[in-house]
Amino acid sequence: MGKRCENACVLDLFAGSGSLGIESISRGASPVFFIDKSIKSIKLIEENIKKIKGFDAEYKIVRKDIIKYLKTLKEPIFDIIFIDPPYKIDFTTMKTLFGLLKESPALNKDSVMVYEYFSRRRVENELEGCCIIKSSNFGDKIVTYLSI
Repeated sequence: MGKRCENACVLDLFAGSGSLGIESISRGASPVFFIDKSIKSIKLIEENIKKIKGFDAEYKIVRKDIIKYLKTLKEPIFDIIFIDPPYKIDFTTMKTLFGLLKESPALNKDSVMVYEYFSRRRVENELEGCCIIKSSNFGDKIVTYLSI
């Protein structure tokens, strides 16, 4: 995502350790929103951000269920949305998530969604209505770039 991260507004869903959002910050993104429902993940993100030297990006860490968060999301408009759910997440949750993103006023035609998932997962029905820009395989995971 390199240059695309510069001054990008980023949403990191299922943020976990915050690595995707933090990496985008290191490439010039700001603001970055980290969303995860796990208190353990929230604390880990806070710890990881504290370790960054010269950190001056704007960011927000939100502890909330992803679906509940997306149902209320109106702004800002995100340039990049990272979606890295647990490998065993159910189909219904992901179909709902992509449905909410497609209808969200916080995305536009230039927004890019980066979806990381287990290579054995069949995602075609989850992604109905999304345009696949490209997919790359990395061992047992696939990273797919999508637009609405």
